[in-house]
Amino acid sequence: MSSEFLVVRAGASLHAVLLPHIVEVVRPPPCAALPRVPSYLLGAAQFRAEVIPVIELAGRLGLLPDAPSGKARVVVVRATAGRAGLWVGEVVGVWRGFEPHDGVLSRGDACAALLDLERVVDWRAG
Repeated sequence: MSSEFLVVRAGASLHAVLLPHIVEVVRPPPCAALPRVPSYLLGAAQFRAEVIPVIELAGRLGLLPDAPSGKARVVVVRATAGRAGLWVGEVVGVWRGFEPHDGVLSRGDACAALLDLERVVDWRAG
């Protein structure tokens, strides 16, 4: 059985999230800064009737941050801990018909690492 993934770029790497975990992809919203949080937690943003944390994915993964660009998006995801926004440098697209092998999706000459969404969204765990 094949799956569908949203593939994004964070830093210089491609990462994949299972499509059922995606709520919406939006332009980066204004974020309210939060005190005493890791630098990759950009702040809190209003999403529909909910306030969600916005996490810079590259920073969360220990990668060099993305340079600001018009391609940046916030991918709103649903995890066990609730909804969160993942700030990414670019949404590459949806990859269909692939299964990860050892946590990696391969498509032609491109590879995307499958995100451990629960770990990424739980910013308090460090």
